[in-house]
Amino acid sequence: MTTSYHDYKQDFYHAFRAGIFAGVGYNVQSNKEHGEGRSDIVIINEYEGKVAVLR
Repeated sequence: MTTSYHDYKQDFYHAFRAGIFAGVGYNVQSNKEHGEGRSDIVIINEYEGKVAVLR
């Protein structure tokens, strides 16, 4: 799980969702800067080659 300095302003619910997905083995990026903006949570399933972006 990777985090950003933006995580310090997030509430408990955001950290809970990121923790759930990281706990079951997904690669989770939280508040990662992408291009001109940032997504809340990016969940990557490297085994199946799938990605989910939560904003």
